Amino acid sequence: MDEAAEAGKSIRKARRSFANYKTKMTSLRRPDGTVTASRRAMEKVIYDFCSDWQRILDEGQPCEQAGFRRWFSTIDHIHTLTRLIEVSREYKMPLCLTFIALKEAFDTVETEAVIEALGNQGVPTQFIRMLRELYDNFTTRISPFYKEVIINVKRGVRQGDTISPKLPSAALENIMRHLE
Repeated sequence: MDEAAEAGKSIRKARRSFANYKTKMTSLRRPDGTVTASRRAMEKVIYDFCSDWQRILDEGQPCEQAGFRRWFSTIDHIHTLTRLIEVSREYKMPLCLTFIALKEAFDTVETEAVIEALGNQGVPTQFIRMLRELYDNFTTRISPFYKEVIINVKRGVRQGDTISPKLPSAALENIMRHLE
């Protein structure tokens, strides 16, 4: 796997031993769009292989961003906000707070925006290449009225993937940097 990533070759044909079984990972998605066990194993290998990417992404995030980060808690932010409100009332100063609820973040983020954000935040190109290969040619099938339709998926991060929680945060941080 390491050799394939560094040589720029396709990781879909890479062989890897999982639990003493040789597994050829050519088909990572089922025709119905569900995630196969080999895809989950592949994502875990990528996640472990590129463990530095988490550190790089965490360093690129501002301290205000607490979602999906190790050692950050929403309770810390609630305490900070409570203290801000108390101080603003004590000194009779106006306070304006803005909250953004990103309920659909996983579904709406475009894959190319995530790839660009990872590149801008210094994630190694091997990881970006592997991630791009996982998301390229991604399709889903539906069968309305007994006629199968294949749809190309161009946006959205797969929920439940080992690597997905940090991806919308990286894309959002990239946007915030451009706004400043």
